[in-house]
Amino acid sequence: MQPNNSMPPSPQTPQIIVGGGSFGPNGDGFRHKIAVLLKSRRNLVILGASGIVAIALLSTALFAWAHYAHMAHDATTTGHGKTAKQKTPATQEQKSADPTSKDPPTTPPPDTPKAGTQNSGGGTSGTGSGSSGSGSTGSSGGSSSGGGGGTTPTSWPDASNTGYQHAPGYPGSLTDCSSTTIQSNHTYNFCYFPGGVDVGALGAEVSNVTFFGCRFQASGDVIVRLYGDNITFNYTTFEPGNGPGSLSPPISNAQGYQYGISADGSYYTQVAQLTVTHSNFWGFAEAIDTNGSTQAKPQVFRDNYLHDSRNDGGSDHTDGIGTLSGNGTSSYTVIDHNNIQTKANTNAIAFQGGTYSHMTITNNLLGGFGYTVSIISSNHAPYTTFTGNTFSTLIKPDWGPLYGDDFVTSTGSVWSNNKWLVPSGAAWGNPAHSGWYWLPTAGAQGTSDDGPYVSQTDY
Repeated sequence: MQPNNSMPPSPQTPQIIVGGGSFGPNGDGFRHKIAVLLKSRRNLVILGASGIVAIALLSTALFAWAHYAHMAHDATTTGHGKTAKQKTPATQEQKSADPTSKDPPTTPPPDTPKAGTQNSGGGTSGTGSGSSGSGSTGSSGGSSSGGGGGTTPTSWPDASNTGYQHAPGYPGSLTDCSSTTIQSNHTYNFCYFPGGVDVGALGAEVSNVTFFGCRFQASGDVIVRLYGDNITFNYTTFEPGNGPGSLSPPISNAQGYQYGISADGSYYTQVAQLTVTHSNFWGFAEAIDTNGSTQAKPQVFRDNYLHDSRNDGGSDHTDGIGTLSGNGTSSYTVIDHNNIQTKANTNAIAFQGGTYSHMTITNNLLGGFGYTVSIISSNHAPYTTFTGNTFSTLIKPDWGPLYGDDFVTSTGSVWSNNKWLVPSGAAWGNPAHSGWYWLPTAGAQGTSDDGPYVSQTDY
């Protein structure tokens, strides 16, 4: 919102409402009554000089009282140094409808649309069902209980609370932004990007860019390439297809896309600070491939739903969130309260070689893949916090829940209050173990026995 630089309005002449008449210097009732008194000679004679003085004093007192009352009211409504009146929603919508707005994005309260480029008019594309989430990778539902100690989330992100259709203020349609060049200090609200989009370019990096309530759709290689800093995706959808309609899972390898967000060096992509929240990814081979998080420029992934990857075609290296190059250098990455489950061949959380530290992986619902969690670091990933997560056996991993456990015992690291969930219809696992603690046991799993991975006491 632009600052209000206008001068405060001039005080209006006070009006005192008295039984349907207006008393005040400009009030018809006041003028009428004074005129009646003064126009009549009889009244002047009766009143005499002292009466006229009394009338004058009365009028002065009434004016002063009205002026005081008006100013007291004015002080609570508008003016310099006072509380400004709120704009009507229509005014705000009209102001933010400019697709070339240069207002820098601000950080709003959670679940509130950001001010900036409000592309909410006219478009009819992007109104399909998007990510249905109706397949086997739903939220698993229910809470993990038993085992004692701590709490576990009772609900997770799914198709009902992520993606553009669930963005607060979603107008029911999107604006086609396929010809838009992404610029720094802009927010793009309720945009449809068929074929994907490049956010910046090599040598022309951008910063302070937010996508809110947007739909990114493509089949083939990459949907979004990142080149820049402080890029935010909030309530966005990444899905396969060549638009404007929507596909439904399961999909073939050719129908899907390789990368949802590419920022790990492929195509010379790179990003510093990155935030992805309330977003829905499906039809991918690699949903989010990123690198370069630091304490000053952290990367945060929260409240996202990753599900229904494309068929691997015998060649995909299918992953959820992580660094796939094998030489990552991230620290202070936050992966919190995501639902990442699909039938795939590699990792849901995929830090597959490099140097990592100060990782925060909390409150996620995880399942499926090859090894569901992989944190492979040459320095053993010190100061990694892995707490409050739930492993679901809804989809059986090809190998096991965890690949590499040295981060658990590394300096400053914590593994605690992680739970095991065997939901109805689970592909494997003993239902009696549901709600037990998940242990950091690495290695291949047995055919059906989940005993090595659980305990009634915490690690």
